Amino acid sequence: MPGPASAAPGNGREAAEPRGFAQSPAAEAPARADAIWECERWVSVPAYHVDFTCTVFSGAVRAYVVCSDGAVFYSRIMYAGALYQMRGTCGPPWTVRTSGEQPL
Repeated sequence: MPGPASAAPGNGREAAEPRGFAQSPAAEAPARADAIWECERWVSVPAYHVDFTCTVFSGAVRAYVVCSDGAVFYSRIMYAGALYQMRGTCGPPWTVRTSGEQPL
């Protein structure tokens, strides 16, 4: 019997993106208090993923997506002084229920 991570046989769809976050660049810097940031989010139709473009002006934040199956994924920490582009993916078959940013 196949395990829960096995793919459905021959359904005619392309392979799904890995669930979670894919992003660039990877920044390493100390976090600061009082985060100030600006993010734009674009959700695809159907809502299998959400694209983020964020600029962090001070402090540190992370993006998140909540999927229709209840799974929650967090991005790497975004630190001040950089532009971040990333994609949070839920499916298919799961869709994005909500998304946002969280100051750290």
